[in-house]
Amino acid sequence: TAMAAPTPPRAAGRADDPAVRAAQERHRAERAEMKSRKERRRNVLFRAVRAAIRWLPLPVASAFGELFGLVVWWTVPWIRRQTLANLERAYRDEKSPAARRRIGRRCFAVTGRGFFAWIVLHRMGADRAFARVTTEACPEAREILDSPSGAILLTPHSGLLELAGTWAARHVRGIALSRDGEDAGLSLLMEKRRDFGFRTIQAGNPRELVRALRDGGRVVLLADQDVRRVNGAFVPFFGLPTRTPGGPA
Repeated sequence: TAMAAPTPPRAAGRADDPAVRAAQERHRAERAEMKSRKERRRNVLFRAVRAAIRWLPLPVASAFGELFGLVVWWTVPWIRRQTLANLERAYRDEKSPAARRRIGRRCFAVTGRGFFAWIVLHRMGADRAFARVTTEACPEAREILDSPSGAILLTPHSGLLELAGTWAARHVRGIALSRDGEDAGLSLLMEKRRDFGFRTIQAGNPRELVRALRDGGRVVLLADQDVRRVNGAFVPFFGLPTRTPGGPA
């Protein structure tokens, strides 16, 4: 039987020392202020980029978006390494290293294209945006979407998902579950959802979520990332134990 060693008296005393606690509080306050400054700078940059993109013609914005994605691919080595490591796990026995690199580059190009197009489509408005959209659904999905009962739609946040979400809001009573925040990107996301008629339920409001399901709504959950502040469980994913949010289950 293993037993935890007792805390040394001096360490316990240091934890109770008012000077130590004051230093810890100052350190936390400094970190919070630094994080706030970074957030403000990021928000200013984001709004400037949005203003520069917003009035471009959609084909031009899409082309610039692809270029932007490729620039990120070549200039941010840590995210490129992470992408290649993930592609190796997924395609180790199916794709060569050169093929995996081509897939990675294309992922970044398409992501940049989608980001720029998302900003321009907001300016264009819902009707003009949906005029460019076609939809497909397998019979099983169509049966669920056409039924009168509520449903939970689970999806990763990829491609022009927000346009798909606003389509769902119009045609199958789609409702998003999202968190609140001060981030400029998130604020723009909420603004676009309001403008396009895509209702959002704030995370942490289970009563409204259950009410929406009982009323026949389709609640859209984007549970594709580990979020520290929500409950999760480790499940196998590409052979690795991966912490996954438990909310959808």
